[in-house]
Amino acid sequence: MSGPSKAPVDWSVEVPEDLWRGLLHAVSIDGWRRAFRDDGYLKARLKGFRPANLPLKRLDQVVLKGLEEDVPLRERALELVDGEHAGLRERLLALGNDATKAGLDAVLREASVAAAFWVAFGAGERLAPVRDAILARLAAGTLPGDAPLVPERVERREGAGAGDDIRDGDGARAGADGGAATPLPGAPAAVRPPVEELSERLRRAEREMLRAREGRDRAVSERRLLEDENLKLKAERDRLDLALEALRRTLAEQAAVAEAGAASASAGALGRELKRQGRTLAEERRRVAAATQRVRELERENARLEREVEYHAGRGREPAYPKEPAAISVHLPGDKIQWPSDEHHWPKRLKPFLERLARVPQVDRIHLLGLENSTESRIRSIDRRGDIYLLYSDGEKGARVLLETVGKDPNEGLWIAEHLCALDPSIQPIKEERIA
Repeated sequence: MSGPSKAPVDWSVEVPEDLWRGLLHAVSIDGWRRAFRDDGYLKARLKGFRPANLPLKRLDQVVLKGLEEDVPLRERALELVDGEHAGLRERLLALGNDATKAGLDAVLREASVAAAFWVAFGAGERLAPVRDAILARLAAGTLPGDAPLVPERVERREGAGAGDDIRDGDGARAGADGGAATPLPGAPAAVRPPVEELSERLRRAEREMLRAREGRDRAVSERRLLEDENLKLKAERDRLDLALEALRRTLAEQAAVAEAGAASASAGALGRELKRQGRTLAEERRRVAAATQRVRELERENARLEREVEYHAGRGREPAYPKEPAAISVHLPGDKIQWPSDEHHWPKRLKPFLERLARVPQVDRIHLLGLENSTESRIRSIDRRGDIYLLYSDGEKGARVLLETVGKDPNEGLWIAEHLCALDPSIQPIKEERIA
């Protein structure tokens, strides 16, 4: 769809509802059909209809709905109006900013209020005074009485002459009813005033009919809302009836239970005995939990003693020499640290210290064995599997740490220990006699 160069359009202007319908009527029926046929954007709104076979009522519904919510369709409608009323823009521009009442009234009588308004609206700021003047006079009711609000509905067939136009407006209805139709341009001047008065009366009747239809639609909508509210109230009443019935059953059951309790005096004694048995069971569970905790502590202490025995049994062996392990840990650094479940007041900065150790690839697991009074961090011993016993201290107290490594013998464990001492200079190196 092509048209004149577009001017900025201010869609924030408040437009009365009659003028929106006037935008529909300002374009011929065949013009709308051609637009829906040639413009893919408009054709998509038909949802299966062919433009040539689209009923007029359906065409009006699609256009009016699009004018309410679709800015691109409004812009296309302005292009169609400007194309079908080619000389109207020049006439309005000729009025200039000083749009006299007499000059504007003449244009409105010939072209209709809606056609003149939408041509001025599409021209943007150039015809903003004309647009605003029409809106102000429409609101004040000072438009000329013989100026039609909307143009006659015309269907221009392709290939037909000017006299072959098919009008679907006031003049067509007047002719069908046997009255006088809108005269052709060559009609006598004496015939025109009665016909124009009849046309205006028909237009007023059409506006009243539209208002009546809108009132009927509103009444139908309100009736449907009332029906929905009645259904909701009925459902709420049914729900309350069910709740009331359930409450009555509950009260009856409670009354029966109360009567049974009064008849049986031993029910209270049975309840007190159950509570006493429950307290006894809870106390027994606490004792079992304490015993289980003690067993775990003894198991950890036994493991520590076994490591000490291994350490003392390994003394006196041949001196070890550093040997780099061939393997690395498969665990992520965050998964290597095994914190005990018991609460302890560990030395300060222990967590970042262990995280640095966990980033060493040859360290596989880190276990905390307990607390010890010490003021220095040092490597205490290396067992025969290459695992490292380390003491960390914050200067006030220390924590015993076991580093499980990927080493297979003390030589690989010694290489890892020296690497740890180089990583953190605060760790004192191991003494030779402490290597298994």
